[in-house]
Amino acid sequence: MEIEVKGMYEIPNTDLIAMDESEYLEHFGVKGMRWGHRKAYGRTDSQGRYKNLKRAQKKYDKKASSAEVFAKSWNSAADDAEKKGGLVSRTNSKISALYKKHGVKSVDELPISGLHKYDKIFDDYNTEFKSMRALKVKDILGDRPSEAANTRVNRKNGF
Repeated sequence: MEIEVKGMYEIPNTDLIAMDESEYLEHFGVKGMRWGHRKAYGRTDSQGRYKNLKRAQKKYDKKASSAEVFAKSWNSAADDAEKKGGLVSRTNSKISALYKKHGVKSVDELPISGLHKYDKIFDDYNTEFKSMRALKVKDILGDRPSEAANTRVNRKNGF
């Protein structure tokens, strides 16, 4: 049983099939380009720079949240918190003063008004420590890529 397809015919004495000149396939894509990806025609230089900037920022953020950088920045900030600013000592003295004011020995015994002040003390501690840690991340990785940053500096830092 022979099936006939419009525009196609068998070449005699072979197993080959040929196509009629009116029926043929064409490929209008770019050789080597992935399927489903469009070539960016008319992209301005600023759009390319913006895309590169976003890529560099994403890479920086990924490095900044890595376990290695987190541990280094945390330990360094903790050392500085006690050495330079006495952050831990100040926080402990504020908590001791709060306990003394309310005549208690632990946070579980504090009245509601004391708990609010206790939370405020720790919020202040966390805010200051986070800013110290952010500075340490900046010391380790350098500045985060920004629109005003020089691209050569970013390339030098690996972004």
